[in-house]
Amino acid sequence: MPENEGGIMMAGRIELITGPMFAGKTKELLMRREQHGRMLLTPPVRIPRVLGTEREAFRFTHDGRPYNAISCDNLVFEIHRLREDWEYRPMVFAIDEVQFFPPEVVPVIERAAREWGWVVVCAGLDEDFAGRHWETVSEILAIADCLVRLRAR
Repeated sequence: MPENEGGIMMAGRIELITGPMFAGKTKELLMRREQHGRMLLTPPVRIPRVLGTEREAFRFTHDGRPYNAISCDNLVFEIHRLREDWEYRPMVFAIDEVQFFPPEVVPVIERAAREWGWVVVCAGLDEDFAGRHWETVSEILAIADCLVRLRAR
Protein backbone atom coordinates (compact mmCIF):
# COMPACT_ATOMS: atom_id res chain seq x y z
CA MET A 1 0.00 0.00 0.00
CA PRO A 2 1.45 3.46 -0.93
CA GLU A 3 2.48 6.02 1.68
CA ASN A 4 1.97 9.78 1.73
CA GLU A 5 4.66 12.31 2.72
CA GLY A 6 4.14 11.63 6.43
CA GLY A 7 4.58 7.89 5.98
CA ILE A 8 0.88 7.18 6.49
CA MET A 9 -0.44 4.27 4.44
CA MET A 10 -2.92 5.46 1.80
CA ALA A 11 -5.64 3.10 0.59
CA GLY A 12 -6.84 3.99 -2.88
CA ARG A 13 -10.37 3.45 -4.09
CA ILE A 14 -12.54 3.70 -7.17
CA GLU A 15 -15.87 5.50 -6.96
CA LEU A 16 -18.38 5.45 -9.81
CA ILE A 17 -21.30 7.86 -10.14
CA THR A 18 -23.90 6.95 -12.75
CA GLY A 19 -27.37 8.00 -13.74
CA PRO A 20 -29.27 9.64 -16.59
CA MET A 21 -28.60 13.07 -18.01
CA PHE A 22 -29.35 15.97 -15.66
CA ALA A 23 -29.26 13.75 -12.58
CA GLY A 24 -26.42 15.70 -10.94
CA LYS A 25 -23.47 13.39 -11.69
CA THR A 26 -20.94 16.20 -12.12
CA LYS A 27 -22.17 17.93 -8.97
CA GLU A 28 -21.70 14.67 -7.02
CA LEU A 29 -18.26 14.17 -8.61
CA LEU A 30 -17.14 17.64 -7.48
CA MET A 31 -18.52 17.12 -3.98
CA ARG A 32 -16.63 13.83 -3.58
CA ARG A 33 -13.47 15.36 -5.05
CA GLU A 34 -13.71 18.17 -2.52
CA GLN A 35 -14.28 15.77 0.41
CA HIS A 36 -11.28 13.61 -0.45
CA GLY A 37 -9.26 16.69 -1.39
CA ARG A 38 -9.00 17.81 2.21
CA MET A 39 -6.23 15.22 2.65
CA LEU A 40 -5.02 14.57 -0.91
CA LEU A 41 -3.82 16.52 -3.93
CA THR A 42 -6.58 17.49 -6.36
CA PRO A 43 -5.64 18.15 -9.99
CA PRO A 44 -8.35 19.51 -12.33
CA VAL A 45 -11.16 17.22 -13.46
CA ARG A 46 -10.43 15.35 -16.70
CA ILE A 47 -13.02 15.28 -19.48
CA PRO A 48 -12.92 13.73 -22.97
CA ARG A 49 -11.92 16.03 -25.83
CA VAL A 50 -14.90 14.67 -27.79
CA LEU A 51 -16.99 17.22 -25.87
CA GLY A 52 -15.40 19.89 -28.08
CA THR A 53 -13.81 21.98 -25.35
CA GLU A 54 -10.44 23.68 -25.20
CA ARG A 55 -7.53 21.90 -23.50
CA GLU A 56 -8.12 23.84 -20.28
CA ALA A 57 -11.78 24.64 -19.85
CA PHE A 58 -13.77 26.52 -17.27
CA ARG A 59 -17.05 24.60 -17.11
CA PHE A 60 -20.31 24.75 -15.20
CA THR A 61 -22.53 22.05 -13.75
CA HIS A 62 -26.20 22.12 -14.76
CA ASP A 63 -26.99 23.96 -11.53
CA GLY A 64 -24.37 26.63 -12.29
CA ARG A 65 -21.41 25.56 -10.14
CA PRO A 66 -18.11 26.46 -11.87
CA TYR A 67 -15.12 24.12 -12.05
CA ASN A 68 -11.84 23.74 -13.92
CA ALA A 69 -11.40 20.84 -16.31
CA ILE A 70 -8.75 19.61 -18.69
CA SER A 71 -9.91 17.88 -21.85
CA CYS A 72 -7.79 15.06 -23.20
CA ASP A 73 -7.74 12.46 -25.96
CA ASN A 74 -5.42 10.01 -24.23
CA LEU A 75 -6.43 9.53 -20.60
CA VAL A 76 -3.87 6.76 -20.05
CA PHE A 77 -1.06 9.17 -20.98
CA GLU A 78 -2.58 11.91 -18.78
CA ILE A 79 -2.68 9.60 -15.76
CA HIS A 80 0.95 8.50 -16.17
CA ARG A 81 2.16 12.06 -16.83
CA LEU A 82 0.31 13.39 -13.81
CA ARG A 83 1.80 10.68 -11.61
CA GLU A 84 5.32 11.69 -12.67
CA ASP A 85 4.67 15.44 -12.49
CA TRP A 86 3.24 15.18 -8.98
CA GLU A 87 6.13 13.02 -7.78
CA TYR A 88 4.14 9.82 -7.31
CA ARG A 89 2.01 11.18 -4.44
CA PRO A 90 -1.52 9.91 -3.77
CA MET A 91 -4.26 12.17 -5.10
CA VAL A 92 -7.91 12.47 -5.98
CA PHE A 93 -8.31 11.98 -9.72
CA ALA A 94 -11.74 12.94 -11.08
CA ILE A 95 -12.99 11.89 -14.51
CA ASP A 96 -16.26 13.28 -15.86
CA GLU A 97 -18.17 11.86 -18.85
CA VAL A 98 -16.10 8.69 -18.46
CA GLN A 99 -18.35 6.83 -20.92
CA PHE A 100 -16.59 8.62 -23.81
CA PHE A 101 -13.15 7.25 -22.92
CA PRO A 102 -12.08 3.87 -24.37
CA PRO A 103 -12.13 0.74 -22.18
CA GLU A 104 -8.30 0.73 -22.24
CA VAL A 105 -8.36 3.30 -19.42
CA VAL A 106 -9.92 0.84 -16.96
CA PRO A 107 -6.75 -1.15 -16.09
CA VAL A 108 -4.87 2.12 -15.54
CA ILE A 109 -7.64 3.46 -13.29
CA GLU A 110 -7.47 0.23 -11.31
CA ARG A 111 -3.69 0.44 -11.02
CA ALA A 112 -3.88 4.07 -9.87
CA ALA A 113 -6.22 3.08 -7.06
CA ARG A 114 -4.79 -0.29 -6.05
CA GLU A 115 -1.06 0.32 -6.48
CA TRP A 116 -0.59 4.08 -6.28
CA GLY A 117 -3.14 4.87 -3.56
CA TRP A 118 -5.19 7.29 -5.65
CA VAL A 119 -8.87 7.96 -5.07
CA VAL A 120 -10.35 7.80 -8.58
CA VAL A 121 -13.83 9.29 -8.88
CA CYS A 122 -15.59 8.65 -12.20
CA ALA A 123 -18.92 10.02 -13.38
CA GLY A 124 -20.80 9.05 -16.50
CA LEU A 125 -23.87 7.66 -18.16
CA ASP A 126 -24.32 3.94 -17.73
CA GLU A 127 -26.66 3.61 -20.73
CA ASP A 128 -27.16 5.39 -24.04
CA PHE A 129 -30.52 6.59 -25.37
CA ALA A 130 -31.37 3.07 -26.59
CA GLY A 131 -30.65 1.44 -23.23
CA ARG A 132 -27.32 -0.07 -24.31
CA HIS A 133 -24.60 -0.08 -21.67
CA TRP A 134 -21.40 1.91 -22.20
CA GLU A 135 -18.50 -0.56 -22.15
CA THR A 136 -16.08 1.62 -20.18
CA VAL A 137 -18.65 2.36 -17.48
CA SER A 138 -19.61 -1.32 -17.24
CA GLU A 139 -15.96 -2.31 -16.75
CA ILE A 140 -15.43 0.35 -14.08
CA LEU A 141 -18.60 -0.82 -12.35
CA ALA A 142 -17.07 -4.30 -12.05
CA ILE A 143 -14.05 -2.97 -10.10
CA ALA A 144 -15.59 -0.01 -8.24
CA ASP A 145 -15.39 0.15 -4.45
CA CYS A 146 -18.33 2.55 -4.29
CA LEU A 147 -21.28 3.02 -6.62
CA VAL A 148 -23.67 5.97 -6.56
CA ARG A 149 -26.72 5.72 -8.82
CA LEU A 150 -28.57 8.99 -9.25
CA ARG A 151 -32.01 9.63 -10.69
CA ALA A 152 -33.13 12.56 -12.80
CA ARG A 153 -35.00 15.19 -10.86
